[in-house]
Amino acid sequence: GARGAGGHFGGSSAPMATSLLNMAQFYRRANRQADAEPLLLRAADVLDQTAGPYNKVTVIALVDLAKTQLELGKAASAADGFEDALERMHQAISSSEDGHTALVPMRPAVLLLAARAQQKMGQEGEAEARLRLAVGLLSEQWGPESPRLIVPYDALGKLYRSQLGREAEASDMEERVGSLRRIQADFSSGGGAALRQKLSAGGAVLYGAGKCAETRRQLIEAQGLEGSFKYVDCAANAQVGEFCKSQGVDTHPTWVIHGRRLNGFLPREGLAQACDHLLDHE
Repeated sequence: GARGAGGHFGGSSAPMATSLLNMAQFYRRANRQADAEPLLLRAADVLDQTAGPYNKVTVIALVDLAKTQLELGKAASAADGFEDALERMHQAISSSEDGHTALVPMRPAVLLLAARAQQKMGQEGEAEARLRLAVGLLSEQWGPESPRLIVPYDALGKLYRSQLGREAEASDMEERVGSLRRIQADFSSGGGAALRQKLSAGGAVLYGAGKCAETRRQLIEAQGLEGSFKYVDCAANAQVGEFCKSQGVDTHPTWVIHGRRLNGFLPREGLAQACDHLLDHE
């Protein structure tokens, strides 16, 4: 098995790490966390040496190891592991363009897991700080009305409920969760299927810029439509920026549907009308 493969691959090669990770995933799916833990420890160690400490695969292995430890009730080891992974993410994001794009979307999820481990250890102050940071990052990535904020708001609400004198803050979080759940329900029932079909048929592409508020507003408006249009972040790097310019995109957001450009934010109804209108004029 994976352990025997060590001698064959010289004990610390990339193929060895891959087979350890595959085996560990198999054990985790079978709820055999105790068998997965030593494999993940070994894989993280091998990846550190072969792929490097800031590589996305190395960081994911560390996160999987910490998750496994959390599931095994080893909260202190898990908290240390998540801390290590977050520190590496921070380093990778601040140092290189590549690491930046690969690791940015992972950070909020790891912060939520870190908070859970810290709460299990009774470190409520640290857990709260992690949750607040996750809220900040998710708001920045997806906008303040994104249903992705339900999980951290819910966790903060429960944390405040368990503390004396924080009832008002708890209620505030619970209200936010309620309103975001309503938004989510509207999205999933609000004629999403028909619009998805229209966008797919029109080969829709949305060009935006990560940090631009109007782009974020458009992405929130388009939640639940994922997969029916392609999203291009023109601010991702210089290469993508050049590509956007070559497509004649100079404002964000810009939709291209049935080969026609539409500049600026479009609400869902506007999108549906644009699809119909452009289809008639093909």
